[in-house]
Amino acid sequence: MAKHARVRTGGIASKRLGGGFVVGALASGALAVGALTSAGDADASCVSAGGWFSIGSGCTTTDRGDFAIAIGEGATATASGGMNTAISFGAGAITNAVGKGNTALGRGLGATAGAYGNYNTAVAIGDATAPAGDATAAARAPSGRPTTAFAGNPNVKTAGDVTKLAADGSAAVDSHNTAIAISDGARAAAGAGSNNFAAAMGDRSGATAANGNGNLAIVRGTDSVAVAGYDASRIVAVPAEKAAVAADRTAETFNNNMAIVRGNNSQARAELGNNNTARVRGNDSFANAGGVIVRDDTSTNLAAGGGAVIRGNNNSANVRGNNSRALAGGGGGLKAFVSTARAVDLSTNNNRASVRGNDSVAVAGPGSDSRARVAGDGSSATARDGQKVTSRGNGVHNPPRNEEAQK
Repeated sequence: MAKHARVRTGGIASKRLGGGFVVGALASGALAVGALTSAGDADASCVSAGGWFSIGSGCTTTDRGDFAIAIGEGATATASGGMNTAISFGAGAITNAVGKGNTALGRGLGATAGAYGNYNTAVAIGDATAPAGDATAAARAPSGRPTTAFAGNPNVKTAGDVTKLAADGSAAVDSHNTAIAISDGARAAAGAGSNNFAAAMGDRSGATAANGNGNLAIVRGTDSVAVAGYDASRIVAVPAEKAAVAADRTAETFNNNMAIVRGNNSQARAELGNNNTARVRGNDSFANAGGVIVRDDTSTNLAAGGGAVIRGNNNSANVRGNNSRALAGGGGGLKAFVSTARAVDLSTNNNRASVRGNDSVAVAGPGSDSRARVAGDGSSATARDGQKVTSRGNGVHNPPRNEEAQK
């Protein structure tokens, strides 16, 4: 990735980060570069303000207080609806700020940022992989995985959509969401609700805080993932749930979940419920806290894709180590198959699973009020239906493994 100014996020406190300071500083730099760019340069640059002032092509504003600037070949910037700011700085960079009081900043080759709704902030800083060939081809058609950040409701494509969505009740206007992606190929998404925060810092990492309110997802590492709320792509397995969400965007909302990763090639998921927490500190590790997708095990229902989401609330999964796993609740979106012929308690609340060590596993659930703790390498602990199970030391398994059954 090309060298950029260092941006300090301040950890979780960055949830209150506004667009003003960051955008103001980078806007000043962009304007300075624009002032030094001669009219004969090949780069396509433009600026537009308030819907009445425009220089160059590729910049669009519609209302009072809107400001858009783009510097770089093929870069575009759109600010529409009033008091929006869109800044693109880099070949092929794209920014859209649509609604009221949104800020979108894209800096880097192919960097893409979109802020839709009210008072959302999206920042994408990083490069996409350029295709083989000359610099002009690379600038016009960056390939590979671009750095992207989206905040708010992506269905808001024009300023009029904000009013329409609020008036007809088809969806609430997303507000005060923040998405920050820093590093090549990083992706961040915060929306389908309000007051969500997602930050991905590391090459090809991804953070999603969505489909609810007050969700927080942070990644610091390479090729890692954090999801808080739920990742809508996982609901595709249950058509009934997907249809319910499509008909009423508030039908399934998951609030106040937290997923944090610090490490490479790791995942933390706090999904399908409320007040779930998943944390990972280590490489190649996985923490999952939340609810479960349940489907009937009859062939007819499986073929039809029937089923439902069972929420899991107040679950916590924590991993500190490498190549380890902690699962609390229903497994955070893992499908459970349940026979209609037997009664099963599908509640998945107040479970705790924690691992301190390498190559270890802790599972708390299904059921509620279970605790599974592991302190050691190559160990495991499983607790269900209110059990409290602890494994301390290396190679300790509770309950003991059946070696014969494993052969």
